[in-house]
Amino acid sequence: MVACNVVDRLVSTLFRKLGREIADKPGYFVIVPILVAALFGSGWQRIRYEDDPEYLFTPTNGRSKVERRIVETLFPMNSSQNFDLGRITRPGHFGRVIVVPRDGETVLRGEIFDEIDELNMIVQNLTIDYEDRLWRYEDICARKLGGHCFQNDVLDFKSRIRRMEYDPNVTMTFPLMETPNRVYFLGGALGGVVTDENGVIVNCSAANLMYYLDWSTPRAKKMARIWEALFLETVEALNDQFDTISLAMFVSNTLTKELQKNTQSVVPFLSLTLFIMLAFSIVTCMMADWVTSKPWLGVIGCISSIMGVGAAFGLIMYFNLEFIGINLAAPFLMLVQSYHHIRDAPFLLLSDDNDTQAILHAST
Repeated sequence: MVACNVVDRLVSTLFRKLGREIADKPGYFVIVPILVAALFGSGWQRIRYEDDPEYLFTPTNGRSKVERRIVETLFPMNSSQNFDLGRITRPGHFGRVIVVPRDGETVLRGEIFDEIDELNMIVQNLTIDYEDRLWRYEDICARKLGGHCFQNDVLDFKSRIRRMEYDPNVTMTFPLMETPNRVYFLGGALGGVVTDENGVIVNCSAANLMYYLDWSTPRAKKMARIWEALFLETVEALNDQFDTISLAMFVSNTLTKELQKNTQSVVPFLSLTLFIMLAFSIVTCMMADWVTSKPWLGVIGCISSIMGVGAAFGLIMYFNLEFIGINLAAPFLMLVQSYHHIRDAPFLLLSDDNDTQAILHAST
């Protein structure tokens, strides 16, 4: 039985000595840590927030990025002169709309494409004000060889789709649609497609419209971002105006904004969680009597965790490291860890009467 208490007695002895040192020299154990935490915490003034999904979730020297650099070196593409969707290696700037019929039937109907065509005309006429000039989509679009803007090929079949409703001999094939003038690839324009054994479309659940913008220069990127914001606002407002179609919109920075929303959704709960954790820590440090109860131990444990998190992140920011949204989970993890230390501390310290006296001496 004595052998089983060796570890407990050793730990109790060490804590007794530590308690006496803290009681004799409180300045070293209280004031100095606060000053050090304040010094390191000042690094928050150098915060550099990073929210680029590609940078955050892909390796910097990954094979895909190496191969992309090779492709861009050997086959450069300028979005203002020779844009080609099949050769694109970066998302660039764009607006995207996915159109779904409200009744859940096929999208290949005349009434559906009437509203899709109306939607397309509205988007084409979106106008932004930049450098005291009005810019439409055709002024800032990504251009193919010949100076033409990127077009949605599926809109060329509006008249054909009307004939399909009353003439069973008029059909469309997928993913390739051959006409006397050209061959269309509809793989990226239609979604939820059901075909027969001959590749003829039987049913189609959605249509996809893309509006690519020029991003070849910093100035073009600024205009593209302004247009994207107007695009989102406009399409979202149109979603309630159309009778037969429902719209889902997407732009180049939508993923980034969604990640930011996830981060911001945690912020309101920080203060509430801190209050709950503080109350919980105090309660778990309470004993059956006031002599052995240590409510302030719970408070100090939470405060020390907060100071530790602030000091650690501040020091890291002095080394010019980026701050990302997931770091907001760190205070929660630190509080949970501090709770475990706080919860176990009274049982480690109060192993005999001599230990109790040492703790009481330290607390005074």
